[in-house]
Amino acid sequence: MGFFRATGGFIYRTFLDVPSWLGWRNIKRDTKTLYEMGRTVFTVSKAEHKETFEQATIRLKLSEQDIKKAAHYYFTLAILFIGLGILCIGYTFYLFFGGAFLAGIIALLIAFFVFLKAFSAHFQYFQIKNRKLGCSFREWLNGSIEVSKE
Repeated sequence: MGFFRATGGFIYRTFLDVPSWLGWRNIKRDTKTLYEMGRTVFTVSKAEHKETFEQATIRLKLSEQDIKKAAHYYFTLAILFIGLGILCIGYTFYLFFGGAFLAGIIALLIAFFVFLKAFSAHFQYFQIKNRKLGCSFREWLNGSIEVSKE
């Protein structure tokens, strides 16, 4: 009985070890790494200290001209990224209709990241324009600042 168990284990480990064929340990490790990366990306970090827009401009010694220049820079950057994103979407359609589906998916992902950068730049512009730090996504989406009643 022990002979068959030992022989069966040897045959399984040698010829029928499907998890090793698939690289199961590597798949688990890579999945865990992706999960951890996703958690760090989507976790909102808390501010170390709260300050108003006016306090930040005083601390950073920014003039009104510097603030206007930064607002113009972020707005221009947002427009540039939106244009680049539209070009990427057009190229994605070209690839899909040309039959290059994998390349189309990659181009779609690139377009997603370009639009993400456009959002980031416009969000910075929105905060400068409204002179409020720590705006929420809902405030940006509505296009107005919610005044808290204290």
